[in-house]
Amino acid sequence: MSFFQFQNPFAVGRNINSTNMRIPGCAVYETTNQSITFNTTTALTFSFESFDRGGMHDISVNPSRIYILRAGVYIVTGRIAWASNATGTYREFGLRQNGSAQIDVQNVLPSSVFAPCQVIASAHLFSAGDYIELTVFHDSNPGPENVLNATAAGRFAALWIGA
Repeated sequence: MSFFQFQNPFAVGRNINSTNMRIPGCAVYETTNQSITFNTTTALTFSFESFDRGGMHDISVNPSRIYILRAGVYIVTGRIAWASNATGTYREFGLRQNGSAQIDVQNVLPSSVFAPCQVIASAHLFSAGDYIELTVFHDSNPGPENVLNATAAGRFAALWIGA
C-alpha cells in the first residue's frame, strides 16, 4: 500500500486511497441545544458535518463518535457553551476514547451572568478502530442543564497529522 492508502475498518470492502482521502479528518457540529441530566456523564451528539474525509462520523449511527481510520497522531478539538445558571459547583467537559478512557477533562464554575464556554485541544496517539467522544457532566441538582449548540458553540473535530 502507498503512504496515503489504507483500509477503512468501518467500510468493509471500500478501499480509501489518495484519490478520495489524502489526510483523514472530520469536523462536526450541532445546532440544537442538548439537555444534560444531573450527575450523569453524557456524550454529546452531532447532527451536521463541515467535512468528513473517509466516513469518520455518521450522523445517524453513533452520532457522538468520531472514528479513527488510520493509526497515528491526531489533533482533536472541541468547544461547547453551558446555559447561564449558577446552580451546582462545576461543569465538566471531557474528551473520551473508546467509551471509557478520559484523554482530557476540564472544569469550569457555573455562572448566572454569562454562558460558560469550554474548549479542548489535544494531540493524541490513536490506533485504527478507536473512537472519540466529547462528554459533559454537571452537579446542578436537580438539573438538567443545557449545552447551548443553537448559538453555534457545539463543535468537534479530529485531524490526522502523522504516524
